[in-house]
Amino acid sequence: TSTRQYYRENRQLQVPFLLIHIIHPLLLLLLLPDFQLLFFFMGVFTFTSITIIKFLGNRNYSKISAVLLFIIGTVLTLLIPCSLDYIKIIPVLFYIKLIVGFAGGVFFFN
Repeated sequence: TSTRQYYRENRQLQVPFLLIHIIHPLLLLLLLPDFQLLFFFMGVFTFTSITIIKFLGNRNYSKISAVLLFIIGTVLTLLIPCSLDYIKIIPVLFYIKLIVGFAGGVFFFN
């Protein structure tokens, strides 16, 4: 089952789930202060994307929107100046996990 379906069935876990994924970028901001812009963008973009996907609901185009948001987030992340480019993989993996996963099972289970 998808992440979204799991948390729909377990509503009491929705708030802790969201808090963990807000704390994650904040911890990265604190642990890696040289990359604040990158991790700040990661947190804001992911939260905004999930809000958009949640607003779209169970409609078919929420998956298409998730893919488009993932692509936009990845491109913008790659454009952010960063002294260690390989660090940019962290936000990209975060986008895959949250944005695409949240949109409904990453396409393989539907």
